Amino acid sequence: MTDAQPASDPFDGGVLLAWRASLTPAQAALLRQGFTPRSMDHKWAVRYVAPYLYCERSWTGQPVYRLRLEETPQGVEIAEALWARALTNRPGADPVAEARSLAYLVQSLLQAGPARR
Repeated sequence: MTDAQPASDPFDGGVLLAWRASLTPAQAALLRQGFTPRSMDHKWAVRYVAPYLYCERSWTGQPVYRLRLEETPQGVEIAEALWARALTNRPGADPVAEARSLAYLVQSLLQAGPARR
């Protein structure tokens, strides 16, 4: 009998996106609650496992982004944003466009507030 190989981290070898953000403590708390989709209309599932916020495709569970949240005296910083390695090899893959998509996703999560969680 052989030992099972550990699952590889989809963010090993991922692309560091040129996007950072500052959050208030209330905004960080909201993101840390994550988001579990309640219908097939929702494209994203979001979960927090300290210190990372994982953004995954809701239908497939495919990891897309991993954000590292870091406490600062002013609040919380998104100090690192990684794009999953498997997605970076697609034709037309564009880290600049992905950074914009990620910014839009985070803003949407913050605007949704606790009522939609």
